[in-house]
Amino acid sequence: MLWKQLSTLLLALVFVPASSSAQAPGLAPESGIDPALMAKAKLGDPEAEFLVSVAYRKGEGVLKDQVLSASWLRKAAEQNLREAQYDLGLCYALGQGVKQNEAQAAAWYQKAAERGDPDGMRALAILLNDGRGVQRDEKQAFQLFSQVAMQGDSYSQVQLGTAFDAGGIVPQDRKQAAIWYQKAAEQGDARAQHNLGVLYENGNGVPQDYTRAAELYLKSAEQGYPSSQFSLGLCYVHGKGIVQDYRQAVGWYQKAADQNQLDAMLNLALLTTKVRASQKTRGKRST
Repeated sequence: MLWKQLSTLLLALVFVPASSSAQAPGLAPESGIDPALMAKAKLGDPEAEFLVSVAYRKGEGVLKDQVLSASWLRKAAEQNLREAQYDLGLCYALGQGVKQNEAQAAAWYQKAAERGDPDGMRALAILLNDGRGVQRDEKQAFQLFSQVAMQGDSYSQVQLGTAFDAGGIVPQDRKQAAIWYQKAAEQGDARAQHNLGVLYENGNGVPQDYTRAAELYLKSAEQGYPSSQFSLGLCYVHGKGIVQDYRQAVGWYQKAADQNQLDAMLNLALLTTKVRASQKTRGKRST
């Protein structure tokens, strides 16, 4: 699951699909790149090398070329430019300009993390937590997530909340879980909003508050989070923290079912049958 989350996270960044390294006839590989920048890059300036890499990755002034981009990125990374080390890790994670290699991705994330790069720390923590490219080490992952969470990273804040919520890596502490979920929820993180809603619904770590739970589920559901769409449907069915409304429940169950949420599929079928039976009963009474 965490690897899927990582994949989603990576694909949302500035990287673009890999393209051929072949240049169009008559177009010099360096045309369109500022000559002064290219000159600095050729002299080994890491910042310039990084910017040239970005130009090839995005196709700024030149054709997009992931192989050349990765080549220039490596030059900057080998000179300990942490942004380049993280981006090179991404290249290996996604197989862009280089052969996909999770171990290499982890190695470059490690170098970036050692230099305090928050993106590198988070990416390395995800791999450590899932044991991809490195030996699984949930405690080290937790430590890295903690450092990045303190810097305001919502993804890492949710990871800390989840750790305290479940217990194991650290002693279970639902109050701490609520604190970290709240920080991420305030940044609009749908997963944090849902998880915090669950705590309020059950009164774990926070006072039980069905209204607050329903509000959080709604915020998350409106962002398309299927678990919250299902939970909001339940709230409408039972009138928990919100006025009972079967039509609203059916609508939210449907949205979750459309994303293959199994419980929503089942409840949608049962509720639809119940609504139809109720309509038939009312129809008979009216005659």
